[in-house]
This record gives sequence, structure tokens and C-alpha cells, in this order.
Amino acid sequence: MKKSVFLGLGVLCAAACFGCDGMIGGDFGGDGMVGGDFGADGMIGRDGGIDACEPGTVICVDGTVGSCSADGVAVPGEPCEFGCDDSQTVARCFSCQVDAQWCEGDDLLTCVSGYVSDASRETCPLGCLSNDGAHCRELGAHAVFSLGDFLADGTLAFSQEMQLGAGIHTIDTDEFTIDSVSWSDQAIVIQGQDAPDVAVFACANFHLVEGGTLRAIGSRPLAIVARDTLQVDGIIDVSARLTELGVGKYEDWSTPGPGGFSGGALGESGQGGCGGQPGETTTWGSGSGAGGFGGPGGRGANRTESPAHPYFFPGGPGGGVCGNASLIPLMGGSGGGGGEPTSQSPTGDAVHASSAGGGGGGAVLLAAGATVQISSTGGVSAAGGGGAVCANSGGAGGGAGGGILIEAPYVSLAGFVAANGGGGAEGDCT
Repeated sequence: MKKSVFLGLGVLCAAACFGCDGMIGGDFGGDGMVGGDFGADGMIGRDGGIDACEPGTVICVDGTVGSCSADGVAVPGEPCEFGCDDSQTVARCFSCQVDAQWCEGDDLLTCVSGYVSDASRETCPLGCLSNDGAHCRELGAHAVFSLGDFLADGTLAFSQEMQLGAGIHTIDTDEFTIDSVSWSDQAIVIQGQDAPDVAVFACANFHLVEGGTLRAIGSRPLAIVARDTLQVDGIIDVSARLTELGVGKYEDWSTPGPGGFSGGALGESGQGGCGGQPGETTTWGSGSGAGGFGGPGGRGANRTESPAHPYFFPGGPGGGVCGNASLIPLMGGSGGGGGEPTSQSPTGDAVHASSAGGGGGGAVLLAAGATVQISSTGGVSAAGGGGAVCANSGGAGGGAGGGILIEAPYVSLAGFVAANGGGGAEGDCT
């Protein structure tokens, strides 16, 4: 409405006096008012007029690198994908979006000032990935590792291939050997929190073929860490182990898997923070409790006798819960309680020795920078050991299952992953 009024006044004024003070009725606006179609304060009054420019200069025009014509008109030019920079004498296009990231070989670049030439550069020890937004390849966020320190000082090279064929293979977390051959790309991680240190076996890629079994021994939890892929078509076993095979039914499974805790010796509780406790030891007796870890261990069986010889002895308590879903720290299960060292029936039967509790299952971390794949023929086991079969007395408690942690940007699981607890031993067996 105001513009229509001003234009109308301009025409009337021109007709009366050919340009009154402060108004001009022609096409070009005067001070403070413009009589053209697009006039505004401080602007040229041509049809479609824009800001004045210095003829011959290279300037930003509507997101393009344009130019200024001889008569001072800005002319659009080359479009700029990331915007036009007019902070310098000659305008130019920005070459990247500020804060954008991209990979260049193993380096991660970040746009800082809008120009690729000024981008910050970070070398990724395990390589740079462009999928789902550029980022440095990582091996998982498990708190047990400070792998960045190992990578920075060259402790872990991730350069060897770990290929294991059919048959049984043994990996030792104390000696850092595979089938008695030293593995050079390795490190020890100190966890603290009264938890065992972790043995790290690093490689470029890991593959256990179908029909192959990798059995882990030693006191430390096992970590197999691959830079790229970790393929399991066979069985990785960190379960408690058979310590001794004796005469008849006697079998001692008190040796834990790597990172697990031993079963209790005769008449003693299982080792670890949640070891099972032994049964009644003063008489011929009750069963011992199982070790705990992710869940509580079961109580040992009570001992009762016939009406002719009435008595009751409660079973040993099972261990509590010591583990957590994050497996921080990385460790295995607690041991089961051992049977009583000697026992005698109230009826005067002979004294009998009993046996050790089952060892806890071990702990294993399988990590890869790209993919961990456990096929339908593969699996991972961290089973607890069963209580040792008794010698005509109360049975020993089973060891708790251990811990299995798998970390990678992509995990495919078609096989099995199991950390079952060991069973309690039979009592009164002859």
C-alpha cells in the first residue's frame, strides 16, 4: 500500500513541478525513496536491480563464483557445492563442508576451514572406514583394553594371518604359543580389580576351519583380536579341563579354563569370588555347592538317612553372582566346592575320601575391526567343570560357566555360544 501511494505521488508531483524536493517521478529513485519497480533504501532502482559491485571483480553471487560487469551489475557464475567464500580479494568456492570427514588411505581427514588443503589429518592405526560415515576402524569399546597405546608404540602389528586347519590345536595364554610355537604379535593387558591379566593374540585375520578345535589353556583370559575379520567355522573351547582320570568313576575336572578359577580341594570352597562351599564335613555326607558367576550356583544336596538311622545334614551353599553383562573385568567362573576330606557314617562304616569341585569355565574375547562370523559349523564354549565323582561320600559341586565376549562392527552368529555350568558329582557312589 505504501509503495502504491508513493508512486502515485511521484507521478502527480512530476506533472506539477517536474521533480519536487525529495522525490523523483522517473525510473530511478532519489535519496530515501525509489520510484522504480524494486526500489529500496540504498539500492539501485533498475528493474531487477541488485547490490552495486566494482566492475571487473570476481565476487560471490547467489552461491556461485560470479563477476561484476562493466556497468556494475553482478552476474552469477560457477555454482559452489559447499558455498562461496568472499572473505578474500577474489571469491572462490569452498572445497569441503566444515566438520565433514572422509578417508584418504589409512588417514581420516576432517574439514576445518572449508578447504581440503587445510583439512586436519589423523592416521588410523587399523585403517579408515568410509561406510556409515568415515571413521577410524576400532576393535570394540571393552574397557579391558587400552589398545591405542599398544598400537601407538608398535606393540601390536596386526600383520600376521592366523589360519588353523582341521584337528585339535592348543593355544597357551601363559606361554603365548599356538601348538607349542611362539606367537610374536602378542601383549599382556593388566586389568586390576583383582582380576587376572589378559593375554592378547593379535592378527590381521583369523580363520578356524570346519573340523578344527582350538583349545585354550593357561591362567590368563584369552583375547583373539583381528584387524579385519575373525571367522570361526570350528570350535573355540575355553572350558574347564580334565585334571586327572582315575580308577573307576573318579574324574577330576577342577582345573579351570583360562581366566577361570579352580574347584575347591577336599573339604574347601571353590576359588574365585563366588566359589561353592563344601557340604557337611563331620559326618558322612551332604553335597557341596556349585560355583557362581553370571548366576548363582546351586546348593549341594542335603543328606538324610533311613528311619533306622535318622539324621539330616544340609548341603553346602552355592556361590553368588560375581559377573556382569559387560564382562568388565574379563574373567571366568568360580569353582565348585570340594567334597569332605574324610567322612564316616553314623553306623560306623569305614572312612572314605571324596574329591575336588569342578573348575570354572574360562573367559575369551573375540574382537575384529570389521567382522566376527561364527558359522553354523562353528561355536564357542566356556563350560564349567563337573564336580569330581565321589568315593562313597557327598558329591563335589560343579564349576560355574565362564565368559564369552564378541565385539565387532558386524557380528554374524549361526553357530553356538555356550557358557554352561558344570554338574554336581554323584554322592554315595561305589
